[in-house]
Amino acid sequence: ETQLIATGDVAEGAILGTDGTFWAGKGEGFEPMQVYKATIMQDDGSEVEVQIDESSNVASYATTGEKPNGGVRLGNTKYLPVNKDVDEETGIPSYYLRRMDAAKKGGACVCKSQSAVIVGVWFQDAGQSAFACNQRCFTLAKYLSENGM
Repeated sequence: ETQLIATGDVAEGAILGTDGTFWAGKGEGFEPMQVYKATIMQDDGSEVEVQIDESSNVASYATTGEKPNGGVRLGNTKYLPVNKDVDEETGIPSYYLRRMDAAKKGGACVCKSQSAVIVGVWFQDAGQSAFACNQRCFTLAKYLSENGM
């Protein structure tokens, strides 16, 4: 919590194992992350109900780079992947997401260390920025990697 939320740069967040195991979280929908059903649209325009396991889906996304069935969802809100960056020095991947809820503008960053996935969410109306959230998540992922995690 002190590395992410207490800085004021991150509104909500979680730390997961790369296998999707929930380690810690703070914020609405992050204590722990949620499992629920959601209706998604298929390529042909039809709708289907799928099981969403936010922890497993985000960990899989951070590990493989492949968007999970049902999309990337955090705190029962869908996020749109907008960019990916791999740090040249550390090899740590960072995924940048835009919140798909027009009522509350913001986004998220997902970074993967050797054995952990760091998730940080930021909100524009809280004075937070994508850059600051991304830096906090990356810094924690780098610290964990440097310490064998």
